[in-house]
Amino acid sequence: MSMLTVRVTPELEARLGAEARRLHTTRSDLVRRLLEDGLAAADGASADVSCADLMGDLIGCVDSGIPDLTTNPKYIEEAIVADYERDLRRLAP
Repeated sequence: MSMLTVRVTPELEARLGAEARRLHTTRSDLVRRLLEDGLAAADGASADVSCADLMGDLIGCVDSGIPDLTTNPKYIEEAIVADYERDLRRLAP
């Protein structure tokens, strides 16, 4: 594996150290992972990021007025059926 020297500010060094300790990894492994994720995102690749991670600031931002919208099986089934019917209409000749 090649070696690369990167100069960082004391603040960034402290943040990297704290995050590496939190994740129980080395700073080198953390920096490598961050670089891989950043380059993959720049390439448009997934980088093992969930949809919830990407939309984190949007989750819960709309108030439907229905408190159990995401947990009530009735609403979940209605959403699944609506998605299925929409797909059928879209794929129909």
